[in-house]
Amino acid sequence: MDAMWKEQSKNALSEAERQPPAHAYSGRSVRVHPGRVGEAIRNLDLTLARNRVRYYLRLQQRHEKRGEKLRRLKSERWRKQFANEVRKKVQLVTKIRSRGA
Repeated sequence: MDAMWKEQSKNALSEAERQPPAHAYSGRSVRVHPGRVGEAIRNLDLTLARNRVRYYLRLQQRHEKRGEKLRRLKSERWRKQFANEVRKKVQLVTKIRSRGA
């Protein structure tokens, strides 16, 4: 693990960037500058949304039966695949329109 960090941090600019995360919650920390608490809260909110922390917290509040979990995961996979296909179609249409068709 240490060798991996050393390899990745050869081109790092500062000593702080060369250190591995202190603990599991380091990636969800936000630096708060004096008088800019609102900005820090927004940054933390974006980080939590990007990491889907609230989503997983909501899932862990109650036990989920195995069948329900499998159904949910299947639905999530389908939605992700569908969104990807729609995205590809939209890109294709935009590409065709930009050619002047």
